[in-house]
Amino acid sequence: VDDARKHGDLQRSATVQATCGLALLRWGRLAEARDLLLAWEAALVNPGVYPDEIAYMALSRVDLELGNLAGARHWALLARDSQASDDPERTKVAGCLAMVEYHDGRYDEARALLDQADADIRGHRGYFDYLVMLYRSRLARATGEVEQARLAVLDALNRLLLEGRVVYLLEVLPEAVAVLHALGRSEVGDAICGDLLAWQETMDPPML
Repeated sequence: VDDARKHGDLQRSATVQATCGLALLRWGRLAEARDLLLAWEAALVNPGVYPDEIAYMALSRVDLELGNLAGARHWALLARDSQASDDPERTKVAGCLAMVEYHDGRYDEARALLDQADADIRGHRGYFDYLVMLYRSRLARATGEVEQARLAVLDALNRLLLEGRVVYLLEVLPEAVAVLHALGRSEVGDAICGDLLAWQETMDPPML
């Protein structure tokens, strides 16, 4: 960032800040991630720095984790507005908005967004987003549809394993544990919890 600023390259500086913000979000360092992503957002007034739905979605995710629901909604809507209508990754934005609606207790709105994203995925018009399936499972559990939750979380796990995106299992497996408990299979759920904690001990720094 310092090198980019020294050479007057504000676009590169903003891009690096956004990239670092996304990485810090992955490691759970939310306050630092938010500061860097906001620095990127402030740089949008400069020529050559453009809105990016991925960074907006990251800001929405950070604010959601920090309990700032209004902020999360604001960034999610900006993500939607900055994305092309024919972008195959529009499923990610639908999933991002669905998370906000879910945490706001607006389950019908969340379900409509998830159904829209799921239809895109099934019709091969959209990017497979494991978070869509994760929130389908959470929503189904919240409304007592445990079998639907089981199918959704299995869908997410199987796809991540197929694509070799192992690190993202850290976000999905806790939901799998919750589904197992809801199904009355607590012993299996507890075993997965133990495996997750053992896995964390191999990480530097820990990610759970």
